[in-house]
Amino acid sequence: MDDYISINRANWDDRVPIHLSSTQAYNVNSFVADPAMISRTVRFDAERMPDLAEKRIIHLMCHLGLDTLSFARLGADVTGLDFSGESVAVARDAAIKAQLDVDFVQSDVYAAREAVEGEFDIVYMSFGVLNWLPDMAKLGSVVASLLNPGGLFHLTEHHPLAMTLELPSKGDNLLVSSDYFGSDDPEINVSEASYIAGEGKIAHSTTYQWQHTLSEVVSGLINSGLRLTMLREFPFGTFPNGHPLTQRSDGYWHYAERPELAPLMFTVQVVRD
Repeated sequence: MDDYISINRANWDDRVPIHLSSTQAYNVNSFVADPAMISRTVRFDAERMPDLAEKRIIHLMCHLGLDTLSFARLGADVTGLDFSGESVAVARDAAIKAQLDVDFVQSDVYAAREAVEGEFDIVYMSFGVLNWLPDMAKLGSVVASLLNPGGLFHLTEHHPLAMTLELPSKGDNLLVSSDYFGSDDPEINVSEASYIAGEGKIAHSTTYQWQHTLSEVVSGLINSGLRLTMLREFPFGTFPNGHPLTQRSDGYWHYAERPELAPLMFTVQVVRD
């Protein structure tokens, strides 16, 4: 296999100016200007997490850092980590402008233990992260190494089943359009566009990605000595992802005519005893 980390990092560096120009998901200037603003993702996840005040949190694969900074606004002591230098630069600048004391570290997630000091009350990941990692068991080991005794790992992610399904614009039956059970070999994709519209194109257009089943994700955590405390699935998601979804009043998307049709995202929590 080629050096997938360098290839994917170059791709994500190229995405940063596209995401900064978009009004669909990342509005850094508005976030910085409004000290009361908390990201939608953190608002959702905070309802399923303990009191965050003074908790030491590390946010893995934080991208532009708006969720990371949201935790800081809720009173947590937060560190953000991402392998993209361009992403980390934007996140650091946003922290300064928002007057938030947040440390952002550039590192691959598998090297997180070596990149930061100490242990954390909460390790956090969300949306669009697992498909960039080849090994869930290795992720579980990293998470376990970062948590202090009694510490919590919280993950909210697109449901792996939703990544395989397709619903025709007319019709009631879901179609399985790709394999649910992945393999050790990556799926190699080439695209000059990101998942949200913005100005510019991705110059480094090749990416390596992996499909992981729900059981693979959970097993990678519990086999690292972590205890499962929550597993929830939700029939709504953060964006259409090619499905004929309708946006709800809370900003999430679902199958409007059959809102309980299929899982679109999930949350898992595990604890280090």
